[in-house]
Amino acid sequence: MLGTIGPSAVGIIIVVVILYTPIVARVVRAATLSLRSTGYIEAAKLRGESTVYILFRELLPGVLPALMVEASLRFTYAIFLTASLGFLGLGVQPPSPDWGRMVNEARDSFAQTPWALWFPAGAIALLVIGVNLLSDGLRRIFRYEGQLG
Repeated sequence: MLGTIGPSAVGIIIVVVILYTPIVARVVRAATLSLRSTGYIEAAKLRGESTVYILFRELLPGVLPALMVEASLRFTYAIFLTASLGFLGLGVQPPSPDWGRMVNEARDSFAQTPWALWFPAGAIALLVIGVNLLSDGLRRIFRYEGQLG
């Protein structure tokens, strides 16, 4: 599909969205279906609350931790996918910067300049680790607040 659209930033974004949206939607749907038959949702229906109220005030806080974890996983997969595409030469083209292309270009001169490979690879690794730690911390915060309420 990327060959049809062309190696541009917009093309890569379209491919990533098409690739990962169904997976995230499946996780959100499963979390929503598991919460749909809980007591507090039934109580909100019996109180006569609107569908919008039930969605945003009752379901969303229960689905949000699962959504955040899934979104952070898909974000890290997207980073690896774009870096892999750049490494293979299918990512954004010069003069646009691409960590995958930087890693590929630095492979040939690794013996003379190892830092040319370490910096883009380290940036990819730090970004992925940072996003995972951030999502884990946010998941703990939301789970803790959900237990209080």
